[in-house]
Amino acid sequence: MKTLPLAVLFIGLFSLSPAQNPYDGYMFWMPNGVLEPGRTDTWAPFDYKRTPAGEKFTVRPRKTRFDAPRQQLVMAQSGEWLVDDVRKPKTPPRILVNGRPIGPVGQVVFLPTDWSATPKPVTVEIKIPRNVERTPGFAFRFFANDDADKLGVELVGDIGRLSPSDKFLLYKQGLTLLFSGQTAAAAESFRKAASNLRNPEASRLCRRLARWAEAEGAFKRIRSGSSFYKLGQYAMVIGAYDLAVRSFKKATELMPKNPHAWHM
Repeated sequence: MKTLPLAVLFIGLFSLSPAQNPYDGYMFWMPNGVLEPGRTDTWAPFDYKRTPAGEKFTVRPRKTRFDAPRQQLVMAQSGEWLVDDVRKPKTPPRILVNGRPIGPVGQVVFLPTDWSATPKPVTVEIKIPRNVERTPGFAFRFFANDDADKLGVELVGDIGRLSPSDKFLLYKQGLTLLFSGQTAAAAESFRKAASNLRNPEASRLCRRLARWAEAEGAFKRIRSGSSFYKLGQYAMVIGAYDLAVRSFKKATELMPKNPHAWHM
């Protein structure tokens, strides 16, 4: 009785259409750690410190065997900034990277990164206005990606500051929606971006991102350990490594005696 819904789920999610062909390969969004300012046990890897003006920490790019030129660090926010626990601040926190101001802290922030020789640590300072707090469970998730190489341009700062004339509007909109949990809208935005962009590499990237958004949507819907295990396998294939780890972790929680889930 449980086989049919599971089969329908994965056929519907992973079937290929003309806009999603089997030669797109995988994307490169390598997880680079999670920092929760409200949890002291996450501070040490980032040398996190509170300062009179806000907070300061260091992000150390993870070395990989992947050949991914022009890698860039990305900081994605989970949670919101609030004033008196009720409304968004008129003056949002601002971010400096290696002493360089790059604007407000948004849902997704691309950090200027020096990868000229070997990956170098990045020092991040966040200036937080008075009376501004965070929602419970607030976190920064860090990634290294090679989207700049695919798009042909390096993005810096809060990509949520959108302009209708921006040729990468739909790509940026998709990422903002993805990391705010609006996975269906994110997938649609990425698919439109893939159709509109003339650069084949950029279009291919957006198709990959659309598949990631769809898989994130599936993570919120499925319930069984076997489904999470299969979703983890799929996430590995498309390069959504953060989702793969979370899926396999859920699989081990629901199937603690299954050796395959633990091995992955």
